[in-house]
Amino acid sequence: MQKVYDSNRVRLEKYKDLFKQTNLPLSQIREGLGDLDWSFRGISFESNTIATLQSTGDIKIIPSHIRDKLIRHKKFQIETNLASKTNNANGLELTNYASRLFGGSSLLNRITNQPKLAEYVSEENRLIEIILALEAAYKRKELAENNSLRSFETVLFNIDELTELINKELK
Repeated sequence: MQKVYDSNRVRLEKYKDLFKQTNLPLSQIREGLGDLDWSFRGISFESNTIATLQSTGDIKIIPSHIRDKLIRHKKFQIETNLASKTNNANGLELTNYASRLFGGSSLLNRITNQPKLAEYVSEENRLIEIILALEAAYKRKELAENNSLRSFETVLFNIDELTELINKELK
């Protein structure tokens, strides 16, 4: 996951570098946006073991300090799953709005022989609206990925803590 997010950051920096040029044509900005990775990847944690322990009542046999930590860990995972889904849904909504304005990237490649359609899709105010919508969508995607990475790091830290607590208890 981190490798994918890092790759996305490299692409984003390349896109942002376009803006160092003065009087950048709108079509070039739109093309730069097309080079970004538009896959919205959610983060999802499964906590079946903890849920099973809770539903069977077996969680009561776990020492309270470990049990409390497990329950907080599960709650954090659930909150992270929900936040990831919400952020991705918001980003997808903005992306869908933008694609309704220009028909999606595959249309742009096909309209070269359709001058009226090409003119309409490339109209300056339309391009500005498309760029702003896509910028907002990608910002949402970037925020979602950063939040997912932080959450993933927290989950790993919690797992390490739990492992240490359990190992101490077993000794």
